[in-house]
Amino acid sequence: MMIEEHGRGVFLYKVRGSKAVQLDTHAGKRVPLQTTAMGKTILAYQPRDEVEEIFDRHGLPQITEHTITDREELFDVLAEIRERGYAYDDEERVNGMRCVAAPITDGDNRAIAAISVSGPKSRLSGDSFTDELPDTVLRSTNVIEVNLAYS
Repeated sequence: MMIEEHGRGVFLYKVRGSKAVQLDTHAGKRVPLQTTAMGKTILAYQPRDEVEEIFDRHGLPQITEHTITDREELFDVLAEIRERGYAYDDEERVNGMRCVAAPITDGDNRAIAAISVSGPKSRLSGDSFTDELPDTVLRSTNVIEVNLAYS
């Protein structure tokens, strides 16, 4: 789970499966938002002027050869994320890793957080990556949003 704080993505919580790979993610770790699927979903569900301010303040640093560093290309990707409801990260922060994320939104359809599933590119491929994982992540965010709204 990730939130945005001062224009950076902050990891809040992480659960590891039995076959998980070791990554540098831990509670409190800060990363550029555009380098992760969770960060991109958070950006996609914010007003454009707020996203522009984040980019003006922090830039669009390149972490891997797949990191999106062009502002207009990124705004096109954010529009696609809003349209389908989830985001992909295909080796944009960590070489060899992929991720699918969806936003946790409030009553105004603003992202207050995001959750994701990630794994090695060799395990996240084909229909698993493009269909099954997005469905799983969207179902999970729906449960969290309902619990937030009515608890």
